Order: sequence, then C-alpha cells, then structure tokens
Amino acid sequence: MTRADLFLLLAVMFALPFVYQASWHNQGTAAQAVILNGKHEHSRHSLHEDRRIEVKGPLGPSHIEIKQGRIRFVDSPCKAKVCIQRGWIDQAGTLNACVPNRIAIRLSGLHEQYDSINY
Repeated sequence: MTRADLFLLLAVMFALPFVYQASWHNQGTAAQAVILNGKHEHSRHSLHEDRRIEVKGPLGPSHIEIKQGRIRFVDSPCKAKVCIQRGWIDQAGTLNACVPNRIAIRLSGLHEQYDSINY
C-alpha cells in the first residue's frame, strides 16, 4: 500500500458519514394514511385527526388507531400479530401490513422514505 492509497482510504473514511447523512436522512413525517384491503384502496385518512378504524378482512376485523400524527394496528385476527408488534409508524413511504388478513397501511407525504433505490 502506497502513501497515495492510504491517503485515499482515509479521505473516503472521513467523508463517508457526511455522504450517508446527506443521502439517507429522515425524509419527513407523513400527512396521510392509505388503508388497503386486498388489492383495493379501503380509505384515506389524515394523520392530524385522532380516530379508530375497523377494516374487515378475510379473517375478520382489524382495528387501526391514528393518534398524534402516528398510526398502528391495535388488534387483528391473525396468529403471529407481527403487524401489531411493529407499533407506531409515522414516516412517509412506510408500510405496515397484516398479510394473513390482507390489510395494509401505507403512509404518504411530500418526501417519501425508501428502503432501497433501484436504477
């Protein structure tokens, strides 16, 4: 390894946190929740109004709560309850789903967050 290689390696290691911060920072909070039932849109709700929503799926009703700009599954008839364990979500682009009951929550906003970027 030459001095130039070492210098380049140190420069990249120093710049990496700044590049990461600029590229993957918090994209913003969501303004609206879209609730999907199967392949169809069930309803849209503002996250600024607290409410409870019941959505009927193939296994039975799922209960969703909107409170203080966040949303979550409160109860669902599925066995594993992964959707409930996920907890509150509030970032634009985030998705939570009860797959066995075919109900999903997708948050939308001005700047959506992405899990990955494909070209």
